[in-house]
Amino acid sequence: MDVVSFISLLGNEVGAIFVHLQHHKKGFGSGLINKAKKLRNQIYVEVFAANAIACRFYEKYGFEPIEEKVYEQTGFAIIRLQLPAKQSFSERSSQ
Repeated sequence: MDVVSFISLLGNEVGAIFVHLQHHKKGFGSGLINKAKKLRNQIYVEVFAANAIACRFYEKYGFEPIEEKVYEQTGFAIIRLQLPAKQSFSERSSQ
């Protein structure tokens, strides 16, 4: 059996989320975030501003930017995002 996706939660923070490239746009990422929402009321994540794929995913899902800063180890801009409490992806899509 191959692992095609996983999510790591550190409290309310998404420490890591991964979906194998061959499985993008098949609902795995949304499923992981929905599961995280069931476990945590509010979710935060930091993403490199230049990571267009991740930025589009989080924007589509409903994450809102709350801070932008420079990641000191690399010098690259990162965006801290927050998913507002109590709304799943399926609820968001049906609106």
